[in-house]
Amino acid sequence: MINTRRKFLTTFFASLEANGVRYCILRNYDDLYGDASTDVDMIVSPYSLQRFERCLRESAEHAGFHFVHAARYVNYSYVFWNSIVGFLRVDFETEVRWRFFTVLTPREVLDARRRFAEFFVPHPEHESAVLFVAATWRGLMSDRYRRQLTALYLACEDKESLRCTLVKAFGPVGNALADFQAQAATADFETKLGGRVRWSLMMQSHLD
Repeated sequence: MINTRRKFLTTFFASLEANGVRYCILRNYDDLYGDASTDVDMIVSPYSLQRFERCLRESAEHAGFHFVHAARYVNYSYVFWNSIVGFLRVDFETEVRWRFFTVLTPREVLDARRRFAEFFVPHPEHESAVLFVAATWRGLMSDRYRRQLTALYLACEDKESLRCTLVKAFGPVGNALADFQAQAATADFETKLGGRVRWSLMMQSHLD
């Protein structure tokens, strides 16, 4: 199962690079090939969407996956099926958003991306913002995200730059998010921060 999933994804990543499509795996990539329960969450420039979708479909067919379903939510979602792996979902977006509010542009993320194995991942500052957006959508900070936010905090050599990135992305509440990340293992997100993040994003968008 792992080898089949790996074949699809590595073929896809190689095809994207060969076709000049810049992309980034946004989160949950540590066991991307082995964890069949994990969707593949990506960001891509809107100018590369057609090439991205072509690479995705061709790579799936090459690896023995059948196209099942496509939908447009806040992001784009494509579902494929293989008799060995089962279902595999690839979600991709052209900006990091909470509802209608842009948090990160694709250029911000893609210009600072880093290689991780055969694919690219965000800079730790941007991945931190991505995880805060995901937690805001869900209204819940999972233990998995807490662990990753702690690791990302340690990976950011310039803590003040991390704080500035969060303030730029979320508005004034970014300072509180930076403080939260410094103690993510135990800090309270749902009661103290979730509502403030949503309000700050709406106000920042209105002011902009």
